[in-house]
Amino acid sequence: MRRCTRSSRAPAISPYHAHHGNEELLLVLAGTPRLRTPEGVRELETGSVVAFPRGPAGAHRVSNPAHAAEPARIVILSTMHFPDVAEHLDTGTVLAVSAPREGRAFPASSGIAAMDAVERAMRAAADREPD
Repeated sequence: MRRCTRSSRAPAISPYHAHHGNEELLLVLAGTPRLRTPEGVRELETGSVVAFPRGPAGAHRVSNPAHAAEPARIVILSTMHFPDVAEHLDTGTVLAVSAPREGRAFPASSGIAAMDAVERAMRAAADREPD
């Protein structure tokens, strides 16, 4: 498991997103961060613990409102399985994460059907091979 600790007045630690290969757990050490999930938006208190399962049901965004009296201090634990696929649900961007801090982002406008991509790759390989 990997741990990520943040203390900040930054608006958010990430966009609203869901992981398909990892589960995460959030622990609030201090402050009152705001949490957005599929159920809506709520303010968390110090000591709150929230689990985010894989898939759309675990979608989340943690932010610290500008009006907050103090920085939010949180710990996020992750199963850190690689590869992982994460979706930024507000924009439709898909992230293919191959290793920590490595991967590719695919904006919604760049998407093509998976089988079309496989067919293109097979044709490209065939074009490069000698007869």
